[in-house]
Amino acid sequence: MKIFTLTVAHFILRHTLVDENGNTLSNKIFTPKDLKAKSTYKLPQRYKGKIYATSFYNLHDLWVSEYAMK
Repeated sequence: MKIFTLTVAHFILRHTLVDENGNTLSNKIFTPKDLKAKSTYKLPQRYKGKIYATSFYNLHDLWVSEYAMK
């Protein structure tokens, strides 16, 4: 995911990692006090399939990035 500099007026509320079945694997919540919206996750061992990383912003919609794990 892209690292995004946060401000009090415009910030990322949450990153979420979701598997291809819609199950939440992990998430991280941010506040305007955080300097950057950066998160890292460990996948289940030998996971294969699609993973979706989401970013939800306070001023606009949800952004989704798709990754294929082989």
